[in-house]
Amino acid sequence: MATYSAMPDAEASIDRILSERGPLAQALEVPEKFITPNLGRVPAIMLDFWAKAGVGDLADGMLRLCLPRELETEIAQLFRNDPDFGFPILPEGVEKEETQADTEPRITDVHALAHTAFGNLLLWSERHGLVHVDIVQGLVEAPFLFNPEAAPAPDRAALDFILGADPFILDMDDRDQQPMFDRAVTKFGPMKRMFIYAPGPAATGDPIPDVDDLFPAPYPEWLEERIMTKRFTLVDLATGRFDVRPIGARKLRP
Repeated sequence: MATYSAMPDAEASIDRILSERGPLAQALEVPEKFITPNLGRVPAIMLDFWAKAGVGDLADGMLRLCLPRELETEIAQLFRNDPDFGFPILPEGVEKEETQADTEPRITDVHALAHTAFGNLLLWSERHGLVHVDIVQGLVEAPFLFNPEAAPAPDRAALDFILGADPFILDMDDRDQQPMFDRAVTKFGPMKRMFIYAPGPAATGDPIPDVDDLFPAPYPEWLEERIMTKRFTLVDLATGRFDVRPIGARKLRP
């Protein structure tokens, strides 16, 4: 029986994911002390998955699960001061309220749950649920931000759209609209943990890369540079709005 999720078939659903998308490669155990602080912040079934299997790579390495709080610094940079995904940050010189004095202010309520082999992000917002970041094109999609009535239960969303994310979402197409994952594996071999097939230099990568643009790169460093040099945009793909507003309020590097 699942420890955290109230979903009736939670344990069977986790077993099915591991059977259909596993085995979990490059697996790491997640100690309970790192699991329980996430209760109420991410879908409970993710906590059960961490407790049962840990984190690692699913779907032959296309889906790469993050440890709790992994990529926290980079995600905070992306969503700093964002009205939907961040929290107001006090300007320099402004005192905290007395009730805040002994606590560190949170920058964002968004958590990295997984990333793809090419660096796209599968995130969870405590307020708005599923968030997908196309790191190459600089697009941030939160499908239930604009249509909350359509949002599935958090555990169902995590199963269907993160742990069970479609290979079409996990792969990346080249300029001829052909998927690149298998060719990347053939060219470079499997990537070790927290490395990606980087789709070009972080600061200047083409929005539609080709296989020849790919190279192995440590993901946190590549991601940080990408975030600090590229404008990210909130999109609403369901209604065809591709430039709702800029994401965050960070000063980009030249």
